[in-house]
Amino acid sequence: MHPIVYENRNLLYRYDMRPPSFIIVADRGRLVAYSVDRSVRKPTPRVADTADFAEAHQRLAEQVTDKAGSFPISGAGVHANAASERNSLLAELDTRNFRHLAGRITSLLQHHRPEAWAFAAPAEINAAILEGVHPAFRVRLTHVLPRDLIHVPPGEILNHFSHTPGRI
Repeated sequence: MHPIVYENRNLLYRYDMRPPSFIIVADRGRLVAYSVDRSVRKPTPRVADTADFAEAHQRLAEQVTDKAGSFPISGAGVHANAASERNSLLAELDTRNFRHLAGRITSLLQHHRPEAWAFAAPAEINAAILEGVHPAFRVRLTHVLPRDLIHVPPGEILNHFSHTPGRI
């Protein structure tokens, strides 16, 4: 059977009917990788690795404590920092976190060398993470789900990837 190949957001995806041999699920602060033994009658995913990223769960004040360099605003005797500076800082922290997740995914894929793999993350961060994964591994990506599956039990993970082609 030949895989279906399509492009979405400048990323190339293939889809075939077999379950992927490696599944990675992520959210902003956690990543879980599953190895799937496809040689048995009923493929079963087993946790291959997990990673928690504490920065993703910290409040901004816990990550950034230096007030120097912030853009002050004043009015009516009140001194504060500009809201636009906070938003751009949050966006930068998200970008760093996505790069960190993508780097970890690339490392996992280099170590395990799956022939095909699947990925799930919430829709708002899915593409941002995948864009940071090394292109040599993106070509082996067969399923992409814009869902938060981080809390799904290992025995149920494969069900989410069995009928859905990879889409963002």
